[in-house]
Amino acid sequence: MRHVLVASVLALFALAGCDAANGAADGRTEVRDGGDPGFDGGQADAGSTDIGKETPDAGEQPDAGISCADVGSPGTVPDAGCAYSDAGADPDAGFGPAVADSEEYLVWTQVQTRWYGVTNLEWVIRDHTVEIDSPSSEWIAAAFPGIDPSTITGYTQYDKPDDRYRLACGFSFGTPVYFLGDAEFDVAVAGDTEWETFGARHPGSHGVYEISRVGFNGARDEALVLVGSYQGYLSAAWYLLHLRKICGVWEPVEYKVVGAS
Repeated sequence: MRHVLVASVLALFALAGCDAANGAADGRTEVRDGGDPGFDGGQADAGSTDIGKETPDAGEQPDAGISCADVGSPGTVPDAGCAYSDAGADPDAGFGPAVADSEEYLVWTQVQTRWYGVTNLEWVIRDHTVEIDSPSSEWIAAAFPGIDPSTITGYTQYDKPDDRYRLACGFSFGTPVYFLGDAEFDVAVAGDTEWETFGARHPGSHGVYEISRVGFNGARDEALVLVGSYQGYLSAAWYLLHLRKICGVWEPVEYKVVGAS
């Protein structure tokens, strides 16, 4: 589904460095379309179908002046149990090593809860990371002015065929996580009836989420990640997020819509 590409949408959020003494001034600006980054928000404009060739807008300079208190504290509540839909299958079949980096799980958790702004009674997440289908490094650099080149390198290293890694119980949502295997996922998105049946089994969720590996810079205070959300049959979107770690919290600086169906 991610192969239907739409034009990018840029949103910035006002951030500031967490220590005034070091003079840091990271920033963010508000979502311009007034919508939620998820499916209840504004739709992306129609445009180029070749994301690798599109020239993104540079955008505005972010504002400064927000303190650590404005950013808030990171979520660190352990999950209330995890379950796999294919528990009887070989957990490593067809995947790279299981992701063990706790910082990646923190990024994924905070993206879902802070950026999507969703509180689920149950999180349904595909049981492995997805291939990033990355645009070129040059496109990413133009899309996110000022990004550390090492962040781009950290992200595009996962742009390989079938570059998928198993996920583990490392999230900190504080609610149960259901890891969806490929077989059940394929059935769930096969049609409207199948999606409704799936939703009835997971009434506390808001659809199905999928995530890529996280690309960090050398200092591990800046990151890129691809996130996708399925809200129904032929109703999905994918976002490339540029984040910075401010006061221990991963905050989005900018994002681009990179696919929709």
